[in-house]
Amino acid sequence: MKNTVKGLALAGAAGALLAGGAVPTSAAVNGTQDTVPKGYGNVRLEKLFGKYGMCLSMDDSKANKAVLKLRKCATKATTQRWDLVWINDNKPSQARLFVTKNKKSKKCLYVQSPKTNTQVKQTSCNTKSKAQQWTFAGSTIRNVSAKKLLTAGSHKSGTKITITPYDGSTKGRVKQEWGLS
Repeated sequence: MKNTVKGLALAGAAGALLAGGAVPTSAAVNGTQDTVPKGYGNVRLEKLFGKYGMCLSMDDSKANKAVLKLRKCATKATTQRWDLVWINDNKPSQARLFVTKNKKSKKCLYVQSPKTNTQVKQTSCNTKSKAQQWTFAGSTIRNVSAKKLLTAGSHKSGTKITITPYDGSTKGRVKQEWGLS
């Protein structure tokens, strides 16, 4: 079953995922250790503003510490496909937490440092690591440990993705807002 949602914002701590019809999935996160029977699979994370059709990509790398980049969206590129796996029970007092696992590499996104402009990379999945935990609110993706947002400093293909503090200005929103496709 293919669901394509053009320009869907990530609203209400994953509420838009439900409303937009993203495909629910069961995903093994830590190899055979954890199987998480909830989440959304095989989605692309696409920029909402600026140059049309730019997606997050691992550029076919399966290596730990490979840097996340912005690339032109490609329909069949598994390097641009992600499983968004819920790792908590979404209690009303808690934001829903996710790990973001690449379909091709089977690795999860993380940040090595909470400092502004730290590059986002991939590594073996560990759901207990806050450096690998993300929240989705509005159309932003926030790292739990750094308390900063996924940011593309440019619209150019090959731009390395970093984390930066929230910037609600128009210029900031262009760099920090994402949707599913």
